[in-house]
Amino acid sequence: MIENTAPTGLVTDEHKTLFRRERYMILDRVIPENVLQMLREECSDFLGYCDAQIDPGLETSNINYRDKRYFFSNRYRLSLHMHPFIFGPLMAGIARATLGPEAHLFNEQWVV
Repeated sequence: MIENTAPTGLVTDEHKTLFRRERYMILDRVIPENVLQMLREECSDFLGYCDAQIDPGLETSNINYRDKRYFFSNRYRLSLHMHPFIFGPLMAGIARATLGPEAHLFNEQWVV
């Protein structure tokens, strides 16, 4: 079972200020190692899926470049493991702390 809890005070006032000003923030080492390993495994699966979509002999498909750059959107719908992470307490806590109590998922995207 993946532990996916939101530590209290994870997002500081400094983080919130940076997020409002720059539209990003860095939360260093907030994802537990076992969850990070699961994300790496899912990413590897997504890479294989994208490579299979690129015709043999070609290097690109839409905006994906084989072995260079990939974009995945909304893959949590295809994964047994991603849904509990994306909608779990850790991500919900981060979203609420930065966007407020009415935050909701619009687009889950990976850029690799």
